[in-house]
Amino acid sequence: MQFLNKLNEFKSDVFTTPKAKEYIDIASGFHKLFKNDAKIAESLKPAITKNLSQGLATTLSGALKYQWTKFTLGTLYRNAPDRILGVKLPKALNEATAGAALKYHLKRALERSHSISEFSKNLELSTQNAKFSNNTLKIIEELTNSIKQASEEIKEKAFDFSNQKLTNEQIKELLNNAEIPTSGRDAITFGVNNLNPEIVEFLHKNNKKMIIEKASNKELELLKDANFKQNIRASLDHDAIAHILKRNGVNSVNVKNGESPITYDDIANYRYIVNNADAILRTLDNEDKEVISAFKQINGYAVVVEQAVNKKNELVLKTMFKSNGDYKNNDVYKEFSSTSLDANAKVCHRLSSHGGAEKNNT
Repeated sequence: MQFLNKLNEFKSDVFTTPKAKEYIDIASGFHKLFKNDAKIAESLKPAITKNLSQGLATTLSGALKYQWTKFTLGTLYRNAPDRILGVKLPKALNEATAGAALKYHLKRALERSHSISEFSKNLELSTQNAKFSNNTLKIIEELTNSIKQASEEIKEKAFDFSNQKLTNEQIKELLNNAEIPTSGRDAITFGVNNLNPEIVEFLHKNNKKMIIEKASNKELELLKDANFKQNIRASLDHDAIAHILKRNGVNSVNVKNGESPITYDDIANYRYIVNNADAILRTLDNEDKEVISAFKQINGYAVVVEQAVNKKNELVLKTMFKSNGDYKNNDVYKEFSSTSLDANAKVCHRLSSHGGAEKNNT
């Protein structure tokens, strides 16, 4: 932002040409929108403690600087006047009449807007009767798309605690806040660092749900042919926890038959199992639904984690269990031995003694 302030200082003395002044005005207008969107993003997230609020402000400040730099050095720079700071630039905003008209509409929309969404609407209204060339229309589209994307990324930071360590009380307060959505783009991403046994127990006993983290690259690879409208994130809810403990908990039939139990500690660790799996495969369960199965060898037993994408585009935990011996000898794993085990492998299997045999609405 210091660069932009310095440009404004030089505006009357150094950059005396109308084109240079127009560029600075337009850049300043976009900077205002980015700052306002960051403020809006901060207001969307409830501040539960002073320290948490300060942490959020730091996160958003970093996101604002990064996105603003990317936008100015990318989109706006490419479409700038032909010469500024002594550097020859493209003439995208300088094509005679069309260039002048476009700059007029940009400045008009910027002056009337308080946020990115308002700017997009105002620019559309301002230019709807203008007869621009295809090249100029492409510039408008690139400008609006770039700032929309940057704005979304700034807002996303307002709902992401992946890089912050919260106390359990802070996590519970966020989970108890009925105004915060539990699904969709505005749902909080808590991060694996904020999932622990106490929080798993809280989710279980209080009918709660949390978004944990974005799906890993391997998971996305396995799901690459699916048409998802937004980023896939892993989620955990009370139904899944109850289902797992009923089938594979300390008092379950499977444990009484010799299987090692699944505990709150294990469930809190399930994303580590997935992200560090010895094998992670894609298949169809006994209901013909997509399932991602992860296998991790730990000492004398194998931990198996199954996840599925729900209607909300979340990768939800379906079931988790431990089986004695090597994971390659596990009945579930062996059913994939005849496939190439690549991202397109689909083999229908039955989990007669585990989660797949019982419907689990997560």
